[in-house]
Amino acid sequence: MFSAGWLILLIGSVVAGAAGNVAVELAGRAVQGAGAALIAPSALTLLMMLFGSTQKEMTKALSIYGAAAPAGGTAGVFLGGVITEYTSWPWVFYLNIPIAVIALIATPLLMPNAPARTGRSTSSAHSLSPQVLLSESSASSEHLMSDGDPGRRGWRSPFRPRCWVHSC
Repeated sequence: MFSAGWLILLIGSVVAGAAGNVAVELAGRAVQGAGAALIAPSALTLLMMLFGSTQKEMTKALSIYGAAAPAGGTAGVFLGGVITEYTSWPWVFYLNIPIAVIALIATPLLMPNAPARTGRSTSSAHSLSPQVLLSESSASSEHLMSDGDPGRRGWRSPFRPRCWVHSC
């Protein structure tokens, strides 16, 4: 999933950077978001697999990850402004391309060999239903907090009660 996420993010970055119109740029951004949605949880899973042998290692790894993730987001917002100010807006997307290529090359080289799986897993981690429900709940909650109603009736919209039910 980690490598698949980087590949999807790479494709989305190319599409968004080369976009000739807003619709294509937004489609590229959506693809980037799908890639990032695969990268984030799989990165944390890899972190736990690689450093989970002792409590001390796990604590240190999660502390570094916990500090680096928001720092990266903050740096991204700042650098995005600098890049668009001094170059052009497509470079915000093109910057992800070498990062994704490095991640795709480095991942198989740096990851230890995983033991082969045997048998069929009955774990709910392999089921899509919890992820689908969580995504649907998050989307409904977001709609509740925004004024995304096409009729622009705000809180009086008949769509709001359905969002409450879905988000719960």
